Amino acid sequence: MPLITCPDCDKEHSDAAAACPNCGRPLHATAATQGHTDGSYVTNQGTGKALKLQSLLAWTLIIVGFLIVMGASGDNTGDTMSAGTVTGSAAVLIGLIWWLSVRIKRWWRHS
Repeated sequence: MPLITCPDCDKEHSDAAAACPNCGRPLHATAATQGHTDGSYVTNQGTGKALKLQSLLAWTLIIVGFLIVMGASGDNTGDTMSAGTVTGSAAVLIGLIWWLSVRIKRWWRHS
């Protein structure tokens, strides 16, 4: 298995690789490079950074809501729920719905 040098990062790797493992540059004529006469290439990532950020924020909301519920659970003296418990529960529910919608969007864009 001979080694070839990537034209972008000058790292050596196998000639069987479809893309450079160091920088990700496609090495063979593929659908991503065909039709580009100037030597440029297009990479396509199935999920964008915006969706990954939304997923991270949704998980943060879930965790913060859970912590609020746990902190407010000692404040409950009667049959009614405290404001902290309601707020935390709402944050967890909104975070779960948000996370689920992000997962559906990621699945929809990836397929």
